[in-house]
Amino acid sequence: MSKIINGPRYAAFIVLCAIVVSPALLVDIPAMGDYPQHLARMHILATAGTPTANPFYDVTWKFYPNLAMELLVPALASILSVEAATKAFLILSQILIVTGAMALEAIVKGRQQLAALAALALLYSFPFAWGFLNFQFGMGVALWGITAWVAMANRDIVQRFAVHTMFATALYTAHFFAFGIYGAVIGFYELWQFNERRDVRKVAWTVAVLANPLVLMLVAFGLYAGGGYESEWNFAWKLITVLHSLSGYNLVLSSLAVNLTIAATYLMHRRGNLKITSPGIWIAVGLALTFLAMPFRLSGAAFADVRVLVAAALILPAFITTGAVSFVTQCAIALFALVNAVHVASIWLPYKEEYARIKASFALIELGSSVLVGHSGDGGNPPRDLTELPIHHAPVLAVHYAKALVPSLAAFAGIQPVKLHTSRRDFAVLSPGHFGPVPITLLRAIADGLDSPAIPQHIRRWNKRYQYIYLVGPPIANPLPDHLVPIADGARFALYRIKE
Repeated sequence: MSKIINGPRYAAFIVLCAIVVSPALLVDIPAMGDYPQHLARMHILATAGTPTANPFYDVTWKFYPNLAMELLVPALASILSVEAATKAFLILSQILIVTGAMALEAIVKGRQQLAALAALALLYSFPFAWGFLNFQFGMGVALWGITAWVAMANRDIVQRFAVHTMFATALYTAHFFAFGIYGAVIGFYELWQFNERRDVRKVAWTVAVLANPLVLMLVAFGLYAGGGYESEWNFAWKLITVLHSLSGYNLVLSSLAVNLTIAATYLMHRRGNLKITSPGIWIAVGLALTFLAMPFRLSGAAFADVRVLVAAALILPAFITTGAVSFVTQCAIALFALVNAVHVASIWLPYKEEYARIKASFALIELGSSVLVGHSGDGGNPPRDLTELPIHHAPVLAVHYAKALVPSLAAFAGIQPVKLHTSRRDFAVLSPGHFGPVPITLLRAIADGLDSPAIPQHIRRWNKRYQYIYLVGPPIANPLPDHLVPIADGARFALYRIKE
């Protein structure tokens, strides 16, 4: 692989890498929205079949398309702690993203210009900053898979089929969206090849090589996965998605960066300082159409469309060349990567103490209890204040520390191997949109006697069925003194025992 930058610039790049990755090294539990969910499931998997296993959850393995960390972290946990193994998985995912983007640009252009810095700038983009870890790991593998496909364009058909099958299988297992992006991008690339050469015989062989493993994986998806959840389209959300894509916690920072990127790209193209190659145009148009067609929620997974945007931002720099202003462009991307990383660190570091407090509160919960998660306000999911998001799912760690039943633990049928025991199915969350904290207004209404078929089953008569409740969000006075006894609190949560 060609060098990124010679001399001092190379050293500066290494320093930038260290700074950008450092937030994950500075805290015990990275303050990502979904990270506590993943960590709680890893504890369940690591202790399954042992005397310390949680009695409310079963582990059922099938060929699900969302198993990257489910397979790797418990294996690492045999030599590391579960917390250290999960953090190692996050850092490995970040390394795969950066090195995969670099490898693709090196194969396509034979030099490094934008991809490495762009990948660093995207490490805390939405959805990576929200903790979609299997997707992040899968995208890193997908970048290497696309690189291998392009690099082996003129290799023996058997070798190409073997490598492609390996990546397709690995990506299906890691994350279905990453698998889909990999298949789509190499499909768009081959459409360009056919448009250029019109070699029908070669195209027929290429389609056979490309399609066979992908079709087999899709059959496996139909047999073993997909949970039966309906898809949701939200076209009004797509504009917000574009503006929100570059920063997971700050819409203003992200919008500013997006608008500056669009303006700079337009001006550089007009002046001839930026060009996109022919295959890059095919991939860009294909991914743009995919983004427009992609639903907001697909098979239970929310924010499906924004993942296409992040994938495009990781892939397309390899197909873009810049002229005389390349150094200025590199500096601008590096500056955003640095600012975004510092911003993330400023959010994560204060959560170090908050997570320590909530972990201490688990010791106050009687082992084997049922625990509900509510919100002190309107329970928006996501919340209006995105810096609040990291506390929303932190109480699910009670499934490990207190061996509790917490219905908001994300255990999607057909997606993950962790399942709520059938004897407790009345505590199951039936809709992916109901895994967030329950608003206090709804909890108060139910406690006052509200009963309606529209109320999710896991919160009906909550004050009679649960032993404890966490209220996350801004601190408030005890909202239901006739029902709740305060036990512990922090800056963003309060734990109550529910009166019998």
